[in-house]
Amino acid sequence: MKPQIATTLFVVVSVLMPIVAGAEDCPVLAGRSPEGTSYGVAAQGSMAYLANGASVSVVDLSDPAAPVVVGSVELPYSIRHLAQDDDRVYVMTRVHLHVIDVSDPSSPFEAGRLVFEGYHLDADGDLLVVQTDAGLRVFDVSSPATPTMVGTFPTGGSNDVKVVGPHAYLSNIGLQILDLSDPSNPTQIGQLSLPAIGKIEVVGDTAYAIDDAQGLVVVDVGDPTAPVHLGNLDTVWGGGLAVHGNLAYLSHWAEGLRVVDVSDPQMPELAGTAPDPTDEDWSAVAAIADHGLVVDWQRGLRVVDATDPTVPTVVAGLNIPGYIEHAVHDEGTLYIAAFERGLRSVDVSDPLAPVELATLDLGGTAEAVAVEDGLAVVVGWLFNVVDVNDPSAPFLVGGIPGMTGGLGVDVIDGLAYVANDEDGLHIVDISIPSVPVEIGSLDPGGQSWWSWSTVVVSDGHVFMSGFGSVEIIDVEDLTNPVSVASIPGTALTIALYRSLLLVGSNYDLRIFDVRDPANPVEFDPYVTSGWIQNIGVSGSVVYLGIQIPGQYNTYIEVVDMGDPTSPTAMGQYVGAGFPAPGFTFDQRMAYSFSTYSGFDIFALCQGPIFADGFETGDTVAWSVAASGSSNDMRVRR
Repeated sequence: MKPQIATTLFVVVSVLMPIVAGAEDCPVLAGRSPEGTSYGVAAQGSMAYLANGASVSVVDLSDPAAPVVVGSVELPYSIRHLAQDDDRVYVMTRVHLHVIDVSDPSSPFEAGRLVFEGYHLDADGDLLVVQTDAGLRVFDVSSPATPTMVGTFPTGGSNDVKVVGPHAYLSNIGLQILDLSDPSNPTQIGQLSLPAIGKIEVVGDTAYAIDDAQGLVVVDVGDPTAPVHLGNLDTVWGGGLAVHGNLAYLSHWAEGLRVVDVSDPQMPELAGTAPDPTDEDWSAVAAIADHGLVVDWQRGLRVVDATDPTVPTVVAGLNIPGYIEHAVHDEGTLYIAAFERGLRSVDVSDPLAPVELATLDLGGTAEAVAVEDGLAVVVGWLFNVVDVNDPSAPFLVGGIPGMTGGLGVDVIDGLAYVANDEDGLHIVDISIPSVPVEIGSLDPGGQSWWSWSTVVVSDGHVFMSGFGSVEIIDVEDLTNPVSVASIPGTALTIALYRSLLLVGSNYDLRIFDVRDPANPVEFDPYVTSGWIQNIGVSGSVVYLGIQIPGQYNTYIEVVDMGDPTSPTAMGQYVGAGFPAPGFTFDQRMAYSFSTYSGFDIFALCQGPIFADGFETGDTVAWSVAASGSSNDMRVRR
């Protein structure tokens, strides 16, 4: 049975901001849509708590067949892990530990925050335990506004942690049990050797663990100093584990959801399997009465009815905006290449109230998109042409099934220029959208593990970047493109501003005058504190998506490029995005996308007056600059 999909709208947390931000106050955040990929879920009673990108959604499952989002909390960074206990949800991002009060499901709020980096976590009462690279950390959360670390315990790493009463259970060199009666001095009191233990659950005096060798393992922990292996089922495995009543739920990315009868702990038996759809990868799992809750990282929550555990059945779904590979703006609509979800359209005619319009499954990955005259060209595992004259009802009109590996695309005058990861440039005539025809190609060679990924077309030339170089290609003869120049060096991304080629090259924004494309002239670079992975251009203002090596935080740096010999920093913004965000623009707003965390909306930065390069009276390109163009909005995984 197909899941019944509930419509999810973007949540924008903002008040109305000025439409244009001056150089002195740029960038100005106007709103956020923090939903993104789902990596975690917890549940208690009839409520579920879903990690959506950088937000926690509270879901009412009083009627499991009709899940309803009743509240949400937006956080500044993507969520890595979450756990629930009583009226609190504990969240670990890459930067903070958050305590969320969910006592009123319709009005959850952040009760506390601590700068802290950790992984798996769990709580019971006033004790919270977090696994870190340096070992286990024990927190007193009796005052949720000020979580206080009170104890530590050295471990060699842990795949999971659970807290029940005064005991912590770790999947670390088997099942490891700690006494937390004195939280300042956690002490190991019991251990059971298991070769490759992963997720664990503890219900009363029974612990359940997933082991790579023995499958689902059931352990008696009534005496925590002497845990006893009761039984196991070696035909099931999983990445997620939840237990409710006499049923254990094991999620597996390739096998769906396994429901195991554990009423006899010495002889657990497989009751049934709910296979996940071929385009979904179920990972984290939670459980309520007779129902398993699984999340697909791109599509959100799925509810599995196990009232009859022999035939578990998906009865409901709760879609989220999800994963973003690439996006463009066209006439009030954002078109989003959403990887395995296909093409999404979002109405941003009111930028502070975006509305999801439609999602079109294209039968393959969507890595990049370009739009012209009511047609969207989507590349990835397939080459597709989509009619988007009605953004709320896009439909596929044509394609080239054998053309795979597209990572970047630009469309000009009925021609699609595709950057293929392995073999370079492909030129496709889409003048008859139902029968697109490849008319030219060029493989410059020379790329290694990170291949051709970004393509920009201007004045009869294609600029195409790969990890190791930028190729400049003359396409005056479309059937016989010719490389006229190659710029060596790291090229994570490229964009064009007027007659300038901008190249993101690790810590440098390299700037080239390409008025003579065959002889690019390099200016002094603009130096940043991180790797430039994405570039957006609006007028004379350049937006850089920066990734700091070795760190998970990313930021946006805004630069005035009015004088290319002396680019000037206008401002920075640290956002939820990881990896570094991509960009697209309309005449009022800048939209900054992250792969996993939705998008931020900024008032458009305004460069200094008369810094747009048209002082001489040459206004040939004026309309392009005024409209706010963006040549590369690609978000890399």
